[in-house]
Amino acid sequence: MGLSLPFWKKRKFQKLVGNYISLRVKEKRAFDEQKKRLDAQLQDKKIEQQIYERLREVLEANYFQQQFREWTKIEEKFHNPINS
Repeated sequence: MGLSLPFWKKRKFQKLVGNYISLRVKEKRAFDEQKKRLDAQLQDKKIEQQIYERLREVLEANYFQQQFREWTKIEEKFHNPINS
């Protein structure tokens, strides 16, 4: 089962998805690095457990919100005839 779209629209969609994936990989690396820093701060007792948990929740929520926003942008670009 594939996309039944004109060739140029398939290519545009592939490019959008490819850009999305490469951006997600970069953001995932940054997210993982931030989590490591938080873990290190907790281990070094620079922050308390409650603060650590709150910061981690905020970090994760922001990460997943950003993913959703970026994918929504791709869907809008792909389905909006003005941008085609």
